[in-house]
Formats: sequence, C-alpha cells, structure tokens
Amino acid sequence: MNFQEVESVKQSLELGSHRLIDFLPYLYQDFSELGSNTGYMMQLIDELQKDELGKRVLDLCCGKGVTLISLAKHYGWHGIGVDVVEDFIQQAKIDAISQRVKSQAEFVRQNMADFLKQNTELFDVIVFPACTDVLGDRVESLDILSKHINDDGFILVESDYKSHSFNIGSGVELTKNMDDVIAESKLQSTRKIIWEQKILIDIYRRDTQRLTTRVNELKVKQPEIKRELEQFIEQRNEHLQHYMDNEVARASWLLSKQAF
Repeated sequence: MNFQEVESVKQSLELGSHRLIDFLPYLYQDFSELGSNTGYMMQLIDELQKDELGKRVLDLCCGKGVTLISLAKHYGWHGIGVDVVEDFIQQAKIDAISQRVKSQAEFVRQNMADFLKQNTELFDVIVFPACTDVLGDRVESLDILSKHINDDGFILVESDYKSHSFNIGSGVELTKNMDDVIAESKLQSTRKIIWEQKILIDIYRRDTQRLTTRVNELKVKQPEIKRELEQFIEQRNEHLQHYMDNEVARASWLLSKQAF
C-alpha cells in the first residue's frame, strides 16, 4: 500500500500504527462487517421506498462486501465495491459467489481516491460509511462524491458525534459537526437515523472482545509489535467507555443533491 492507502485504513479501522496493516487479515478474521451497520442503511433506504430494480451502487471502503452484497440480494441492485485491503476484497468475491450475487457485485482492490479520479460513471447510490478525510476534508469529500451520483441519486454515510456538544467525526477528538459539514457541501440531508445507544455499545463491545482475542494471540506470535497491539485495544476500550458514558453517539445519513 502507498502512504495514502495506509492512512485511509488507519483512519477507518482506528489502527493507530501503520505497523498493524499487514496483520489486518488476522485481526479481522472473525468479522464480516467492519464497524458499519448495513441494517440502518437499509432502513434509511426503505423509508424512501428506494426499491427500484437496476440501481447502480458504488461501495467505498467496502471491507468484506457485506453492504453491497446485502443491497444486491435485498433490492436486486448491481454495483462495485472498492477497498485497498486485498484479503478483504478476496473474501468479498467469495461471499458474493456463495450468496449468488456474483453477477451483481464486482469487487476491486484500489485506492478509492484513484478509483474516483478514473471513474466516468454516475451512480445511483454511493456508500461511504467511514466518512474519513482521505479525499480531503469532509466537505471536500462530500463534494467530490456528489460529482459521481445522478441528479436523483443519494449517498449513505455514518459518523460518530459527541452527544452533548453535537461534534461529529470519526473520533472523540474531532470537533466539526457533521450536520454543519453537510450544510456546507453540495448535498443535503434527506434522512437521518441516530443509532440506538445500546446497539452501538453492544456492537463495539463485541467487536473489541473479538479483536482482543486475536491481539493476545498475535502478541505471542509477533512480540515486536506487542506495544502497538496493546495501544490498539487501549484506544478501542477508551472509545467504548465514551459510548458507555453517553459522551459519544453515532448516526447514519442519507444525502441527496441540493435542488437549485
């Protein structure tokens, strides 16, 4: 991976250190969905009755392809999933075959910024769950994505936010309100779902427990990265505590182009 790809993965998976990149397949071997909640995304879509056949989807940072495969199965849509982690892409291809949507879901290993630079297609739906700043700051990222959807298309994003001050970002240290980011962009919020806090806590706690098991195994096998592994889990436990203290919550948005 190049520097930009490494930074993208570090942000989206809260790695902390680039030295953990090579161990992602091991750390995340027990996961299908990597932090996102496809259920909330589909709830947003269902609220708008977006069930027309033939829609084209672009799933950025697709991980192991759960969201795109789910959209293909549930709605009959077709699309492309993009991720920089080769092992995740290979698993997505395997799962697309087992779920009988191989003809509907294509998966490619590529930096999403490079993919978008080369892309000439307008999509009906773009999934951008991590909402990182890999494409620029968050306003720039949304504006870039707006150029890749049809006029009646929409974008699905997820983000944490500080419950009391309504500061939104991928970490508790970030301070910009995601609703303000959207307002500054060329998109508008059509629907928004705030995750049920108990569900958020349960998902994050379960995932952290799974990762802790794999981290403990890796500390024995790879003692040279022991400290980085411990810091990774420490950071996740701190983040979990913020959720448990109701300091940080999470929401999903369905965004569409502004009407002028």
